[in-house]
Amino acid sequence: MDNADFNRIYAIYYRLVMATAKHVINDDKLCEDICQEVFVKLLNLETPIQEPEIRYWLLVVTKNTALDFRKKLKMDKVQIEPMSEENDSGTTAKEPLRQVVGRESHREIMDALRKHDPKGMEILIGIEIEGRTVEELAAQYGMKPNNLRTRLYRVKKWIKENFPKDDYL
Repeated sequence: MDNADFNRIYAIYYRLVMATAKHVINDDKLCEDICQEVFVKLLNLETPIQEPEIRYWLLVVTKNTALDFRKKLKMDKVQIEPMSEENDSGTTAKEPLRQVVGRESHREIMDALRKHDPKGMEILIGIEIEGRTVEELAAQYGMKPNNLRTRLYRVKKWIKENFPKDDYL
């Protein structure tokens, strides 16, 4: 991977890596260290990762690196902040992606979703992991906010319908 590719990937995914680390360890300084370590691992890979896989690879490596930091520091309890989306009534609901990121074994869901609806997967990750707003993502994808909300709803519904036996929904 050359410097230009690395800089581009870093610029795109820095917020994602930081947000993911923050969900495991709620300490900004440690999250910076985790972020640095994750990107060093990416830079030092012997076999480069193809573009569609980078986002997932970063999520998994960030989660694992953050958990390793926790073990090294002998922290008492994992501080996982709930990832949720406020609905119109102001209440929060569990979101499937929180458990997907938390369990590496659920890669099949992400792979299936990537094949089924790649843009929907990006929207779900943007909202749940990166903490971006519906309006921000709608502008990025050239959509109306209500259309993006509908797309997000359909992605979540698809996950629930296609993976009903699992307890992470």
